[in-house]
Amino acid sequence: MKFFVGIILLAFSFSLSAQKAKLEAVMDTAYMSKLLDKANNLRYSKQDSAIYYASEVIKNANKQSLVSFEAKGFLIIGSIRTIQGEYVEALKNDLNALERIKEKPDSAILAKVINNIGDDYSHMKNYHEAYQYFLETEKLARKTKNTFYQAISTFNQGLVFKHLNQLDSASSRFYRSLDISLSVKDSIGEAFVMNELGHIYYMQSKYDSSLIKLKLGLKIARKFNEFEIISEALERIGLCYLQKNNLDSAGIFMNQALEISTKIGNSNLQTNILNSQVELNIKLNRLQIAESIANQSIKIAKQSHMGDQLVNSYRLLSLIYERQNLYDQSLSYFKIHSALKDSLRDLESVNNLSNLQLQNQLQQRDYEILFLTTREQQRNSEMKKQDTLRNFLVSILAFMSLLLISLYRSSTKRRKLNLLLERHKKGTELKNNELAELNKLKDKFISILAHDLRSPIRSLSGILHLAEVQGLTEEELRDLLKNIKKRTDQTSQLIDNLLEWTLLQMNRITVNKVEFDLKEKVENNVKLLSDTTSKKLKIKIDIPSIIVKADENMIDLAIRNILSNSIKFTDDEGEIKLSVTERVKDVVLSIKDNGIGLTKQELDSIFDEKKIITKTGTFNEPGTGLGLKLSKEFVEKNGGSIWVESEKNQGCTFSFSVPKK
Repeated sequence: MKFFVGIILLAFSFSLSAQKAKLEAVMDTAYMSKLLDKANNLRYSKQDSAIYYASEVIKNANKQSLVSFEAKGFLIIGSIRTIQGEYVEALKNDLNALERIKEKPDSAILAKVINNIGDDYSHMKNYHEAYQYFLETEKLARKTKNTFYQAISTFNQGLVFKHLNQLDSASSRFYRSLDISLSVKDSIGEAFVMNELGHIYYMQSKYDSSLIKLKLGLKIARKFNEFEIISEALERIGLCYLQKNNLDSAGIFMNQALEISTKIGNSNLQTNILNSQVELNIKLNRLQIAESIANQSIKIAKQSHMGDQLVNSYRLLSLIYERQNLYDQSLSYFKIHSALKDSLRDLESVNNLSNLQLQNQLQQRDYEILFLTTREQQRNSEMKKQDTLRNFLVSILAFMSLLLISLYRSSTKRRKLNLLLERHKKGTELKNNELAELNKLKDKFISILAHDLRSPIRSLSGILHLAEVQGLTEEELRDLLKNIKKRTDQTSQLIDNLLEWTLLQMNRITVNKVEFDLKEKVENNVKLLSDTTSKKLKIKIDIPSIIVKADENMIDLAIRNILSNSIKFTDDEGEIKLSVTERVKDVVLSIKDNGIGLTKQELDSIFDEKKIITKTGTFNEPGTGLGLKLSKEFVEKNGGSIWVESEKNQGCTFSFSVPKK
């Protein structure tokens, strides 16, 4: 009897434990649902908190193998990264969601995941991949009769065509999406479509039609607090008024747009709106305000790593300085704009190669998506199938599909690998050609140095031998000593330049900026070089006492090399004039001579690091071409720039800038 009572109590205990475990599981799912709702509501206002809640859901769901909750957590983090403009991180989270959902396919979540991956690609400007994912989303939504994602995927296809500037195709997709949204009374979908139709009219310069659509979309979005649509629509309305020269209205709408984009923390929208405000203030000729806003846009774009917006901001900043007649600053920022634009193109090429593994992974996911959708349908149909033969045929069909997919994937990988090897081969050949050119340049440079160092030493040896053998008068000895000093000074300057150049190549030189009088430095070099030349030159110094801040030794060497160059290529009885021009932030020192000048070819190559120009002076003074290259390096290391103006037989004017104190 006791045995049976024990069995009953044990069974009752197991029953209670099972009920408790079931109750805890229900409580956990309810708790995780609340956390997901919190995270979703905080996506714009408190993004760190939203990511924390979503991460907690992922961690708890993983412990209990609740894959749908894991997937939802990754989707929310992905959407936040999209808002922040971190599209690669968004793609990683959406791929993690896909990895989880494939274990237990859920058509509703699967459609959302595939659509989000397409959206990630669209933001990264990989429109081909994006369009394929949106088509796959639409296909899945039609099969499962999910009208919501039919509308979204069709709308996203329209965005792809708009980015590609195929506006008619974009409009047709948007209107098709609008019909679906209206059929299910999806007002938010209607707001999205109106906003994009308005933008298409703006791109076609139909500003009145654009304003009608944009204001209708704005009205609907405000009812549902869809802040992204509100902010974007306000900016676009402002742009329409800007084009219509209604500048007051343009400013009002742009300010409202900026306030909302800042509130929701959308850096991408912020920089777009700030750049629109820059254009507005340029048109109003409020150039100081425009400059301040452009710098604010650059700061946000740098923090959020938004290359396209940064390129546009630098372009606008260059335009602002041009309007202020500050052409040096304008040119400087235009160079940054151009270089950044080129580097973005290069970066896209590098990313395409370095992300080959990711592309292969994504390609595999494409086939898995196709397999998952067919598997869900097969599972539903198999419940009704009783015939053993039919089940056998379905298994054979699935096996053949997998085999074909495997063969196709293998072929695709092989083609991509061959393409990568071909590109690598071409890159290697290009580098080998560059290396060969550099070796030729090195050999030429060493030959010149050997000749220029050997010649004065041989001359010195010959002079000393002559003095020893023949016996010289006091006057002849003085002349020889002057000649020795002249050649020794030339050799010393060559060795100094060679040492400085060597230190530069080894990155062993540091810039030590101090304040010093530029006039004093010029006068010292004029006195030094006047004593070492046998030419009778008129050297005029028209420089007031002016304090600059730079590395004193570097600027001293630059002045000495450029002045020495002018003396070398100026005829006897020639003239050299040194003068300065003060600017806002720096001083320009100019050294002008009436010597033999430069040809067009020499002018184009004089500062080229990959070319060596050797040329003897008017008194057959030797030269290596090294001094001017050192001068350029040292001036630029101190934040200045160097240039030359010349014509053949018309003399040269070398100029370089030095920052003020």
